[in-house]
Amino acid sequence: MSLLRKISIGAGIGATAGVTLHFVQKSKEKGNETLPEIKYKYIEKNSEMRFHVGELLSFKSSDTEMVLESIQDTLDRLLAIEALCETSTRESVKASWPITAQHYVQDIVDAMVLLRTNITQQQQVIMDMHIEEIKTFLANTVYNIDMQVQNLLN
Repeated sequence: MSLLRKISIGAGIGATAGVTLHFVQKSKEKGNETLPEIKYKYIEKNSEMRFHVGELLSFKSSDTEMVLESIQDTLDRLLAIEALCETSTRESVKASWPITAQHYVQDIVDAMVLLRTNITQQQQVIMDMHIEEIKTFLANTVYNIDMQVQNLLN
């Protein structure tokens, strides 16, 4: 194994350990604090998104407040479409839902990029982890909506 590869592996392990220690220290400092209030019904129902949005809210400042509100609002709408797909019938389904969902995803991704530019470099490492998880979730959600709509229409 080359020296460069060994250094890369070591750096990856070190970064992972550092982030883990940061989270442990942060959770000890918080003590019995409750999670930030999320006032969106569909985000509240989805534990994975509830966690990631709660973490994004920890970056809230006067500069990021509007962007975070936009992310939550759009994400809640996307989750509402997914819930609607799960309960719709062939007669009530709309073929436009996957397209609308894709537009919502793009709005969320754009807002996360904007949010990332308004935080410190140290915070960006933690935020990047959450952004990647959210992007994966968004891709899966759009796929699920598309498949459910196709299934109902066929």
